[in-house]
Amino acid sequence: MKHKHYWQILCNPVVIGVYYIAMAEAYRLCQYGGVGRSLPIIAVCGGICVLWILGWTFFGFFRKSRAKGTNGSESSIDAESANRRELSSAARWITRGAAFLELTAILGITFFYGYKIYQSSIPYQGRLSWFLEEKRSMTEVTLRHNNFLESGIEGILEDLDRKDALPEELYAPNGFSVSFRADGTITSIFAFLYGEMENGERKAWLIEYDAETDPAMKVRLNSHVPDEEAPQDILTPMRELLNAFLQEGLWEQYADGKEESSDYISVHYKGYRSQALSAPWYELEEDGSFTQHPVNNGAPLEGFQVSFSYGDTQLFTLASGVDTMQTREEIASLEAQEKFLEEIQGGGMFLLDGDEIVYYLREDYSMKLRVADAALGSRFYSFEAPGVFNPDPFQGSAGVAEGILFLDEKTGFILLRSASADQSDLYYTEDGGENFVPVSLSVEEGEKDLAGNEFGFTSDDFDYVGIPYVEDGAIYVKVGTEEADVNNHYLFFRSQDGGKSWDYQGYACFY
Repeated sequence: MKHKHYWQILCNPVVIGVYYIAMAEAYRLCQYGGVGRSLPIIAVCGGICVLWILGWTFFGFFRKSRAKGTNGSESSIDAESANRRELSSAARWITRGAAFLELTAILGITFFYGYKIYQSSIPYQGRLSWFLEEKRSMTEVTLRHNNFLESGIEGILEDLDRKDALPEELYAPNGFSVSFRADGTITSIFAFLYGEMENGERKAWLIEYDAETDPAMKVRLNSHVPDEEAPQDILTPMRELLNAFLQEGLWEQYADGKEESSDYISVHYKGYRSQALSAPWYELEEDGSFTQHPVNNGAPLEGFQVSFSYGDTQLFTLASGVDTMQTREEIASLEAQEKFLEEIQGGGMFLLDGDEIVYYLREDYSMKLRVADAALGSRFYSFEAPGVFNPDPFQGSAGVAEGILFLDEKTGFILLRSASADQSDLYYTEDGGENFVPVSLSVEEGEKDLAGNEFGFTSDDFDYVGIPYVEDGAIYVKVGTEEADVNNHYLFFRSQDGGKSWDYQGYACFY
């Protein structure tokens, strides 16, 4: 068999098709994942190609060895016969052209899908990029100190430090959790630690360990590092509490009977926090001893806490730094309150508890629509302001309050929509909310502008009033056909006397 015939057979359209399927599936695997779906297809296609190549290679060698086995005269005769059977010049060019096209097709498939596979390895561009990132950032650390009752978390940190140097101060913003059997054998670990190295570099470690699936800890390096260290998250109190716990031998009084159970003992540390306790707690004194305190009967305890649980039962809690700082939740609450006060300094409307609406004219002066009763999806409201209480501002109408706008302590508006959100009514006051009257808007003036509109609406369809707004010293309000359209398809009106009267301004449609 001649070389050109050999390569033409190897690169025939069937093989090219199989190769195309294999490359397309390889790209799908790299881009979207799905090993269980893609690998069998790739394996079958690869097997077909390998068997095809091996089969024709052995066949070619077999034909060649038979040709060499004939004598010289026979070879000469065969050669002459072969020359007579040689393809014409045109046929040879066709054969070469077919081989060239087949080879070009294979190279084209290779470059096309090879480039797409390369793109899937670019960060955030495909599943392959996440796989490579995991390989770069993930490492395994042998847990040599696997007995919690002998080494606490110091052994865990020592094993980590042997693999990747740890800083002096560590922080655990998401806590540090360890589970162990009654004999002390560690069964699981989960922790996220970060800290600043001596050279100023900030590093983080996400640690996971499950003794049932892997004998080594999986450690992801260079995870997201918080911008600032929070003193509530520092790991030092946990280390001090557990070191003192092991030296004092407190576990002995809780260990009885647990050797025969399949439940694990869980240890949780979440920094400085407030937690309701249902079991005794031990406070760490300056001399390293513990002072036992009775059950708090559900009362919260604030401090650095390490909690021990057995199954779903809280056993006891170790604590230090009691009542020395604010918890993260308290800090977040104060920050939210400060932000809220900053927002309301300039006035504004806010929804409270999902039902009530409050409007701050200024920081020390607000109005509120409070739910008085509810039935069938509608609500009845009362209106409150400093020195004002109106038990029925919407004059017996029920619905869902949509908003409040006050220009000063006396003049303002409240809005009530129907439960179906297809109609609403605007109410006006000029005595601070003691009395409200419905606002009448002459939507019929927009009839001429609506003539021939593509939706077939008439002015009677425009019955959903939006919340008024102030612009260039005047008050404007939009009236649409329903809540969803009030800012896109509406008639709009203007008041230049504080809401006492309204002038039609025109029709707008943004569809």
